[in-house]
Amino acid sequence: MRPHSFLTAISRIGFLPDKAIDLIDEAAAKLRTEMESMPEELEVLERRLMQLEIEREALRKEKDKASKERLKALEKELAEIRSQRDALKARWESEKRAHVEIQKLRETIELARTQMEQAQRLGELPRVAELQYGTIPGLEKRLKGLEDKVAGKEGQLLQEEVTRRKSPKLFRAGQAFPSPG
Repeated sequence: MRPHSFLTAISRIGFLPDKAIDLIDEAAAKLRTEMESMPEELEVLERRLMQLEIEREALRKEKDKASKERLKALEKELAEIRSQRDALKARWESEKRAHVEIQKLRETIELARTQMEQAQRLGELPRVAELQYGTIPGLEKRLKGLEDKVAGKEGQLLQEEVTRRKSPKLFRAGQAFPSPG
């Protein structure tokens, strides 16, 4: 559930306790931080690479046969981990670009809706029709296609939604709120 969707759903109750607002804010901040920082899987690979490179430098100074064999094996492992890291990094950057594009599309849709409202107030009906029946539906279609494409990928590195797995504290606390109706 996206933070703004959650707010919309819970706002039907008529009020939000301070604790609920704090939890939602915390979950949204956590999502923003995750979107902006390197995924944990990638950080683990980066740390492992650094450890192996330090070990490689130490082994290069050794002259015995066992050290030279270990150095060969280490070089192979380094190449394998670099390959994994590069693939994961490319996937992460691709997901980031898609999420940025989604955000830009959402902003463009909001801007188009604002322009449509202004045109309605000014009585510019051809502009209203263009926005309402052409521009906005086209943008929404692109947005849905991009969201479906992103949502359909297995093992996403980036999450744009608050989930029970990522924010269990929010969902546990949410059970204490009165239900609408």
